[in-house]
Amino acid sequence: MNLRYNSCLEYHWNEREKIYIPYLCGEITKTRIPLLKIPIRQEVAAMVKKLSEEVSDISTEDNNPDHYLFNTYEGKNKGLPYSKPAFSTAVKDLIEKKCILDGDGNLYHFKAHSLRHTRAMEYTEQEMPIGIIQQVLGHCSLQMTLHYSKVSENMLYEKWKKTEKLNLLHLNGRPPSENEVKEEGVHYELVRKNLDAVKVPFGVCFKPTKLPCRQQMNHCLECANFCATSDNTAEYEAEIARVQTQLELSRKLGRDEWVEKNQKYLEILGKMLVRIQTEDTVHKNGKLREDYNG
Repeated sequence: MNLRYNSCLEYHWNEREKIYIPYLCGEITKTRIPLLKIPIRQEVAAMVKKLSEEVSDISTEDNNPDHYLFNTYEGKNKGLPYSKPAFSTAVKDLIEKKCILDGDGNLYHFKAHSLRHTRAMEYTEQEMPIGIIQQVLGHCSLQMTLHYSKVSENMLYEKWKKTEKLNLLHLNGRPPSENEVKEEGVHYELVRKNLDAVKVPFGVCFKPTKLPCRQQMNHCLECANFCATSDNTAEYEAEIARVQTQLELSRKLGRDEWVEKNQKYLEILGKMLVRIQTEDTVHKNGKLREDYNG
């Protein structure tokens, strides 16, 4: 809803296809991403261009000083973009007017935020890499993207069936030789039975099984259940490079609050990288994650 009519649409030359690709450009205020660009279809670009021209004709410094594409032109919210409730109400009115029904024959129950979850699920089922989904959704961390990137039961079954046909599980397989055994930073066979051992970006989560995850809006790096090893070094280095780019862009755009947020995240990543390079395995609860007999 924060798109600006004078800067929300850009065309970039694609060398492989030899055409200009339209990109939707805007700021993500919630996660403080100063500039997000995502490719869109030519039909959508044409709609955005037409709407931008119409909004430009009726906008003035008084009724739309910040050049919002979806602007409020009167009332107490004059000069501000449409609110989420106003958007949802408009869509619900359209659903009633067009009599749009769900699978049970009832009027479709619309929730604005469900659009992001649905799109993320579609991207995941089309096997789009998680890093690209993160960029499309405008998330500041991969942990939040994992919360969105689910798959439907049908897709889960199809992938399972396809993998089962490969016959990857061999009950009569031979044990690895001493030369093939790799010393692991995390001994999964020793993890206590009341703990999860879930692979997440930058490490492993050892959250108690009965407790919900409370880090969906924060970084796992600051969670007491998080564990990282030297095996995650490449992930940290790639994330540091990405955040440094965001930090430089935030400074150029003069977004001091985004500079502060990205700088803090960069410091956390840097400290964690130094620790795993020094200690090999980093976990706040140490050996408490493992069970030992005798």
